[in-house]
Amino acid sequence: MSKIKIGIMGGTFDPIHNGHLILAEYSRLHFDLEKVIFIPTGNPPHKDQNNISSSKYRYDMTLLAINTNPYFHLSSIEMESQGTTYTIDTIKKLQKRYTDVDFYFVLGSDSFFNIDKWKDYKELIGLCKFIVVKRPDRD
Repeated sequence: MSKIKIGIMGGTFDPIHNGHLILAEYSRLHFDLEKVIFIPTGNPPHKDQNNISSSKYRYDMTLLAINTNPYFHLSSIEMESQGTTYTIDTIKKLQKRYTDVDFYFVLGSDSFFNIDKWKDYKELIGLCKFIVVKRPDRD
């Protein structure tokens, strides 16, 4: 039996915008994803918490943005974590919650080009598949 394919859209979502929604829907359709889970960041290492909106506000705004698409879901998994949140830890937690699932991490090419700066990026690359999309405003 084949595994269920689930997309992961992680981000600060401050604010969430149509680009995020288009990227998620494009990925869902072109990679036959069962659903896409949006995961607003908890305490990311690359952002100053004083310069981003509260977790609750970003969660609520993301919920409002995705609630008309039945294939989009929202998770507070990173917001529930204490301390700095890293993608690899989130993926490992998701793999424990969801068995028989292949995760597809959806991100822009600008983020992927900096993946070598992510915590345990070599291990992360082995844990999930990546859908890397070129942003229209980038070279």
